[in-house]
Amino acid sequence: MASRHVAPQHHKQKRAIQLDVSALNNWEYEEYTASFCHLVKAGTGIDIGIGTNFEAYNLSVKDIRIFLAGTVPSSYDKVLTIVCPKLELSDSVSFGKFLAAQRLASHAKNGHDISENLVFIQPFTRSSLASGVSEFSWVPTSGLNGAGAAPKMPRKHCVVEIPKVAKRTRFTGLSNTRRETDEVVPSSETEESPCSSVDESDSVAAAAASSKKRARRSLPVVAKFRPSAGSCQACRKRSIPCRTIEGQACEGCREFKTRCSSLRGRNNKE
Repeated sequence: MASRHVAPQHHKQKRAIQLDVSALNNWEYEEYTASFCHLVKAGTGIDIGIGTNFEAYNLSVKDIRIFLAGTVPSSYDKVLTIVCPKLELSDSVSFGKFLAAQRLASHAKNGHDISENLVFIQPFTRSSLASGVSEFSWVPTSGLNGAGAAPKMPRKHCVVEIPKVAKRTRFTGLSNTRRETDEVVPSSETEESPCSSVDESDSVAAAAASSKKRARRSLPVVAKFRPSAGSCQACRKRSIPCRTIEGQACEGCREFKTRCSSLRGRNNKE
């Protein structure tokens, strides 16, 4: 009877709960490394600073327990159970596991129910929110001349529809004559033309023409110049102030308070 080969069963190995400095944001790096340096100095008397090879130093589980008890008194046991479940108080903890414990403590301070998944999620802090807002504080405006600036003119494929204005006629009670009114009829009441949209260039030209008409109407009315009886015949024909001999202003220039031009050595009389 042939024996049956049984394949060995491979148990899924649980990943190590630890972090690298590359997984930290700026706030976490400053806070966690400062705490680690403080605990190393308190336990061993060695004064280490920022930029040191932190992996060369370990902390005891007892020191981390005391530190977390003062930071998150209600959650430090759960933090230690997640990070180092099988370690005794006399065992040592690496720098990566200390970072994981610190991140869980930060989540606990924010009121979250800590779990193993939160080790790999950066905590929400005020400083991280401020840095995130500052990255997106610049917004392009219409006055900028660049790729991010808003377009000054509409796209070519945009279609502008000009509302139709029609005039209604009504009969008066006295006669059969009709009188036009300036009432505006919506486009839905008038007959729709087959071409309901116009080209962009036509709409721009129409807008420019209407603005020119409004500008002409808004110009002040200037009184027309009328030469006086004392002006010469040539100046009266041209409707301009009369020019006389130098030093003598004509009657027309005196009346309109205009500086009289002169022709040296000549008389303006024809």
